[in-house]
Amino acid sequence: VVLVYGALSMRKGIAQLLAAAAHRDFPANATVLLAGALAEELAPLMKSPVVEVLRRAGRLIELSGFLDAATEHNAFRAADIAWLGYCGHYESSAVLVQAASMGLPVVACDEGLIAWWTLNYGIGEIVRVADTDSVVGAISRLANDKELRDRYSTRGLAISSRHSADEF
Repeated sequence: VVLVYGALSMRKGIAQLLAAAAHRDFPANATVLLAGALAEELAPLMKSPVVEVLRRAGRLIELSGFLDAATEHNAFRAADIAWLGYCGHYESSAVLVQAASMGLPVVACDEGLIAWWTLNYGIGEIVRVADTDSVVGAISRLANDKELRDRYSTRGLAISSRHSADEF
């Protein structure tokens, strides 16, 4: 399960992730979980034929709206991978902190502090968000390599135990 969490907008790279999920090489065992409030700008995408095919196939699950603490916790616990393939986002991310503290490997954009944390602390895969093959490749590696997921998970747990959310 690839989790996209929070205030869900185009800036979070959702269109690119869903395009990758529809790609023939996307792992058959992978599902996208969108958990959070959907921005109005996503309405056309969420009504598109590609998204409808993903829904019908059970490859897209949506928890729409504000999530209470218990539902948020359950969304992170249900996930195997956290998506941080943000577009034009150069700051850090609370989702990065949450993913690390829950031991989730991340698939992260290749720019800004998200990329810096991911690369320097070895907590996930870096992708060129607009490159479908890059996204499919990273998710495939994580979906099919438990040792790799475990390595990133261990590093995420270690970094989150040494740094506060404010430091992120």
